Amino acid sequence: MNMLTPEDLNQIRTLLTENNVVLRDGILADVGEMIEQNVLPRFDEMNERFDRLEGRTDRIESTMVTKDYLDEKLGKLRGEFIAGGHSPNRQFGPRFRDSRPAGGLNQDI
Repeated sequence: MNMLTPEDLNQIRTLLTENNVVLRDGILADVGEMIEQNVLPRFDEMNERFDRLEGRTDRIESTMVTKDYLDEKLGKLRGEFIAGGHSPNRQFGPRFRDSRPAGGLNQDI
């Protein structure tokens, strides 16, 4: 039975190491090329979409009414309404009373 000598094993180790480096470098180059051709363009497209979305969001935020703004305006309106002596339940009362017929709604029936 022929056994491999230490020199044979060293030669095999050298060949495998050199080929592994070549294969590894080739695989890394292929993966890098694939990323450059397929992945990076998609990231560029996504960045463009996010930029447009950010612009739209800024426009919405600049025209949007906030809760604080509404609370302040409604508080002022309520204050003006109460200061004027009106109550929400009596606001339209006199107009409706004045527009009713003297004998009531069922007068002609």
